[in-house]
Amino acid sequence: MKAPVHCLGISHPGAMGNYERARGAVPDVPSVLVYCSNMKKDPFDFIGDFVYDEPRRDEKFSTVSTIVCNCVERFRTAGSTPTRLVIYRNGTSEGQFGMSLQYEIPLIHHALNQMNAADCKLTVLVSQKAHNIRLFMDPMPTRSEITLPNGVHLAIQGTARTPRYSVLLDENKFSMDVIEGFTYALSLPIRL
Repeated sequence: MKAPVHCLGISHPGAMGNYERARGAVPDVPSVLVYCSNMKKDPFDFIGDFVYDEPRRDEKFSTVSTIVCNCVERFRTAGSTPTRLVIYRNGTSEGQFGMSLQYEIPLIHHALNQMNAADCKLTVLVSQKAHNIRLFMDPMPTRSEITLPNGVHLAIQGTARTPRYSVLLDENKFSMDVIEGFTYALSLPIRL
């Protein structure tokens, strides 16, 4: 196995109220950058960790670079140097795609160079749950056409969201079918 998968997500603390901002209060709850990666010999063994960072700082580029170095080093100690790297990124809005392409991805390439993995091809995908795209079948099936008519249920509003995936960079030249296939395969065991 020479293609590790890194999954990165970020969670910021809640917004401060007008009263706190007027008083000049500084947020005291940190942002949390979480990640998991299949760094072991078995490609289905994912190891996760988290890093605390300054609150409300969107540009976590140096932290992401450090995480990539750590994961590549651990992958190497498991027996091989990666030739491909797939990164799933969460917590990046559409407006931040340009910033990610301009700053974050070059730092990831730099981290790979530092780890003597300059030939490693990179694929970066962004997962977003906060979007307004809705997927409906056309035409909608009637109740009698559904496989299990009595087994259909509705999720509580806001709990079941179909993620939208955007490909920011694909040096591996994966087809959309391949990306869709391994995204689906990863979504079950690690809840991507």
